[in-house]
Amino acid sequence: MGNAIMAAPTDGSRAVSGIGFRAKPDLIKHRLIDAGAEVTVAALAQHCGISRITARRLLNGKMVTATTMALVLRYLGQDGDDAGTLFELVSPDSEA
Repeated sequence: MGNAIMAAPTDGSRAVSGIGFRAKPDLIKHRLIDAGAEVTVAALAQHCGISRITARRLLNGKMVTATTMALVLRYLGQDGDDAGTLFELVSPDSEA
C-alpha cells in the first residue's frame, strides 16, 4: 500500500513535540465580560472568530495553536498584553 496522507485536526488537539501554550480560562472569561459578551463557548467563538471546538479548548484551559493565540489576543487583548498574559507556557506532557 502507498503512503496515506492524513489531514491534521484543526481544533489544536494534534500531538505537538516541545513546548506549547495553554489558555488561562479565568482571565479569558473576565475579558469576555469586559467586552460585553456572555461567557459561553458560542459567544467566545463568535467574538474571536474561532470554531466552537477551539473555544471549548480555551475555556477548558487546554493547549492551543499560535493562530488561536493571535486571534484571542487580537479580540480580547488589552494595551500591553502579550501571549504570556492570556496563555501560559507549558510542556505538552503536562496537559491532562
